[in-house]
Amino acid sequence: MKTNRIRTLMTTVVFSCLIMPLTGFAHEAIDPLHAIPVETVDSRLANPTGIHVQVTGQGVEVKGTLKRKGHKNQSLRGHVDVELLDTNGRIMESNKQAVRSRAGSAKHDHRQDFSVVLLLPRTNEFSVRVRHSIGGDDHEQAE
Repeated sequence: MKTNRIRTLMTTVVFSCLIMPLTGFAHEAIDPLHAIPVETVDSRLANPTGIHVQVTGQGVEVKGTLKRKGHKNQSLRGHVDVELLDTNGRIMESNKQAVRSRAGSAKHDHRQDFSVVLLLPRTNEFSVRVRHSIGGDDHEQAE
């Protein structure tokens, strides 16, 4: 009798660990006709990756990850510039987000996530540019 309960318990654990997380990966459908173009600009230290742009009630939400290039023993530093550009390439909205230094060894500082919300532009035709910059010591966190 006990072995039957153990099998049932193990089956339940395996099911909940392997099958149930797949339901959390549901994502809204992307309309390819209205996709927002994204341009990324790397620095010599890191590059922005995994950029996700979504228009919400608060504005244009841009999320992504800053990944360090190579295996240099340098911690991620600088800031991430997120800009909304019109069709002519002019900047309509922009925001700088400082890359926060982490405690500990720089050897393990490989990636940091960022998230910025910009005001929704009046025009529907715009693109997003995400750039990592190293220079400058006074970084402002605008929210």
